[in-house]
Amino acid sequence: MRLIRALLALVVALAAGVTAAEAAVASGRPSPVVRVGNPYLGARGYLNRDYGDKVNAAGTAEGGALGE
Repeated sequence: MRLIRALLALVVALAAGVTAAEAAVASGRPSPVVRVGNPYLGARGYLNRDYGDKVNAAGTAEGGALGE
């Protein structure tokens, strides 16, 4: 009986143009959380060569322990 009521409420909500998430919030029940994998897995970072060259040049110009 609870399932029928829940499905009926969902049908009414969809007919009214309410999304399932809004219907879940309105009913007091949290919507299920869908976990995804790591979206950055296998990604490569961006290295700006101009910036790296400037950092290396500044280090060389500084010399000493900081410039190594």
